[in-house]
Amino acid sequence: LPHHDRWREFLANLKYVVIDELHTYRGVFGSHVANVLRRLWRACAHHGARPVVVACSATIANPGALATALCGGREFVQIDRDASPAGPRTFIVLNPPVVDRITGVRRDYLKVTRAVANVLRTAGVTTLAFCRTRKAVELLTRYLREDEAGVDDRGTPVDGAALSRAEKAIRGYRGGYLPGLRREVEGALQSGEARMVAATNALELGVDIGGLDAVVLAGYPGTRAATWQRSGRAGRRQDASLTVMVLSSSPLDQFVANGPGFLFDQPPEHARIDPDNPEILVPHLRCAAYELPIAEGEALAGVAPDELAPALEYLAEAGALHREPCDDGARYFAIGVDFPADRVELRGSLEENFSVLEDAGGRGNDGKVLAEVDFEDAPLYLHPGAIYPLEGRTYEVVRLDWDARKAFVRAVRATYYTEAVTQKKVRIVEPIAGDPKSAGVGHAHVVRAVPGFKKLRFRTHENIGFGPINLPDLELHTVAAYWSVPASMLEGKTGLADPGLRASVAIAAAHAIHHCAAMVLMCDARDLGRAVAACPIPGGWAPVLGSGGRVSAEARLAAGAVPCIYLHDTAPGGIGLATQAYALGPALFEHVLRVVDGCACVRGCPTCIGPSALEPAELPGAPKLTGSLRHHVIELLHALRERAVA
Repeated sequence: LPHHDRWREFLANLKYVVIDELHTYRGVFGSHVANVLRRLWRACAHHGARPVVVACSATIANPGALATALCGGREFVQIDRDASPAGPRTFIVLNPPVVDRITGVRRDYLKVTRAVANVLRTAGVTTLAFCRTRKAVELLTRYLREDEAGVDDRGTPVDGAALSRAEKAIRGYRGGYLPGLRREVEGALQSGEARMVAATNALELGVDIGGLDAVVLAGYPGTRAATWQRSGRAGRRQDASLTVMVLSSSPLDQFVANGPGFLFDQPPEHARIDPDNPEILVPHLRCAAYELPIAEGEALAGVAPDELAPALEYLAEAGALHREPCDDGARYFAIGVDFPADRVELRGSLEENFSVLEDAGGRGNDGKVLAEVDFEDAPLYLHPGAIYPLEGRTYEVVRLDWDARKAFVRAVRATYYTEAVTQKKVRIVEPIAGDPKSAGVGHAHVVRAVPGFKKLRFRTHENIGFGPINLPDLELHTVAAYWSVPASMLEGKTGLADPGLRASVAIAAAHAIHHCAAMVLMCDARDLGRAVAACPIPGGWAPVLGSGGRVSAEARLAAGAVPCIYLHDTAPGGIGLATQAYALGPALFEHVLRVVDGCACVRGCPTCIGPSALEPAELPGAPKLTGSLRHHVIELLHALRERAVA
C-alpha cells in the first residue's frame, strides 16, 4: 500500500478481492485487518476501481455481519448451502476421572491426552493432537517419541535407531518454528512419514496436510467454532473420522462436560471486531496519510468525518501528521521518511520477535537461526538458564541480547524443563465509569516482572531447583473493570474477618469471574487477564496476589484489608472486553453463581474456583475458614450481584 503508485495499473483494473478463512479475522487481528482493507479500498478508489469482495467462511454464526464489518460496511449476499462431502464422524468427550474426591482434583488432562494418543499410535491411526499451549506441544511431542521408542518412566535410554525412527514418525508443529521446519512437518504428514503430530492452532486451518484419521483435542479449544474447525481436520472428503476431546479441570471445560448440549446443540459463536478502537485505528490513519493525504471532511470506509477529526488532530499535535490549510478546508500529510506501516503489528504487539540462534562459541558470527519467540514471551522462555524445547529436543539459553532481540542457545540432554515465576502489579490510571473505590472501569497500567525460574523434572514435574532472572519489566496500558469486596463481607459475622482469608476468597472468585466472563463474552480466556490487589488509589500501585511470585506480607495485608478483583483486556489499549463485562452488571455474577453453585464438589475445586481451592491461606498463621472456600466465594458473588443491582 505505501507503493500503490507502482501498482496503479493493477489496482485500476482490480475486479475481485477474495478473503479466505474469513472467520479467522476476529478480535485484535481482525480489527487490524479491517483497517488494512480500509486503506486498500481508499487506494483502489484513488485509481478508479471498486472491486467485488468474495469471502469464504466456516464455523461462525455471523459470516455476513463479519464480512460487512471487515470490509467497511459493504453489503454481502450470503450463500450457506453446504455441498461438501463428509463421511461418518465420531466425537468423544472424555472427562478425566477424579483422583481426589475431597479436593475434586482430576487426573492431569495432558497425561490422559498422551494415553489416548498412544492408543491411536499403536493402532496405526494417523492423528493430529491439538494442544492449547506451545509448552504442551513440546512436552507431548517428547513423551510420545519416548513412548514410541520404548523409553520407560525412569528415562532409561534406548538405542539411537529407535529414537531416530520415533523422531520421524512423531512431529511437533507450533508458532515460533521457522517456515522451513513447518513445511518439512507438513510434507511429512502428506507423505505419510509422520503418523502423529502435536500442534497448536497453527495447524487449525489454511495448511494442506492431506487426509487424517483422527484428531485429539487436549482441552476444550475455547470456542465451538475452533472445536469444529480442528475436528474437521480429520476425515476429509468421505472418509470416517474420530475426534477425542480430553477435558481439563478449567471451569469452561467442565461446563462442557456437565452440559454437552453447549457444544453439540448450539451454533458457533459470533466473531467480533472493533476496527474503530483508537489504539488500532490511529496507527492506520498515519499509514493512510502516508499513502494519500487525508482531506478534512473525508470519510474512511465506515468512519464518519466527525469521528475521524479528533484522531487526526491528535496525530497532528503529536507531530506525526502535518495539517496544511487549503481552499476547501485542510489536508493531513504524514511526516518523516520511514514507512508508518513498519510500526503496525497486525497481531497486536509493536515489539520485534526474538530470534533463537545456536551459540557460535565465541567465533564472532551468529549461529544458525532455530526459531522465533514473541516479545511478550521472551522473558518467560529465553532468560539465561532457560531450557528451550524445540520439536522434542532441548536447548539451554546461554545468553540473551535484549537490545538485539537475540537469544543464544546450545543443545543439551536436559532431564528437566524450566518455568518462569512472574509477579504483577496494577493501578487504575484514570476511572472511566462507576465508583472509583468500589466498582467501575478505567484505564489501567499493568506491569509484569519475572524475578526467577523453577527447574521441573520431566514426567514427574518435581521441583529440583531455582534460578534468578534479571530482565526488564513488561508494561501493558489497557482497560480494566474492578470490583472491591463489599463492606458487608468485612464484618466478623461472615467468617472473613481475617485479611488473608478475604484475599484467598477474592482470588478464588476472580478465577471464576474471569472464566465465566470469557464464556459470556464468547472470547478466548487469554484475551482477558485477572488480578487481585488492593482497592484502586488514584495513581497508586497495588501488588497482585496469586500471580505466581512472592509478595511481601505487608502487600498481602494491604490487599486483604479490602481486596479488589481486576479484570483487564490483555490487548494494548483494550478492545472493549472488560468494559462489556462491567456493563453486564448483575447478569455477570448470576452466571458465575450458576457455575460455582452448580459444581458437584464439596468445598471448592479447581473446576469452580481454580487452583486456590488447593492452596493454603495467603497469610501464615491465618485462622481456618469457617465453612468451605466455595461457600464463602458464593457469599461474595451474591454480595457483588446485590451491589450491582443497587
